[in-house]
Amino acid sequence: MRDEAREQEAARHWLWLAWEVGAVFRGREGEPTATQWHILNALAGSGPLTLMAAAARLGVTGATAARAVSAAARHGWLIKDRDPQDRRVVWLRITPLGEAAVAETTAKVAERLAAIERREPGADPQGAAVGPL
Repeated sequence: MRDEAREQEAARHWLWLAWEVGAVFRGREGEPTATQWHILNALAGSGPLTLMAAAARLGVTGATAARAVSAAARHGWLIKDRDPQDRRVVWLRITPLGEAAVAETTAKVAERLAAIERREPGADPQGAAVGPL
């Protein structure tokens, strides 16, 4: 197989894997989006973060993080607390409901990865979806 063909095959495979794992985050009302899950996961692992620290940790813009944080706060997965020493600083803190959402979504991602791993080696990833969770 030529190098170019091998690179195209590898790219196709990575896109397929991203699609399969991304299925966990598509179209489920009341469940975190991928960005929300990553922010909640960061808060669960590190404790309180500022919005910009969360954005930097995820490698997204402040605006992207702000939209995800606002939606997560509406769901009750995190709270935003103003720093009493510096009212300009807002700390993001995960709630017990957010911790449960992280645990449930992480389990779904692990389940999805296990299903992908069980696929027959060498099978054509095109159209060979693992299926809904």
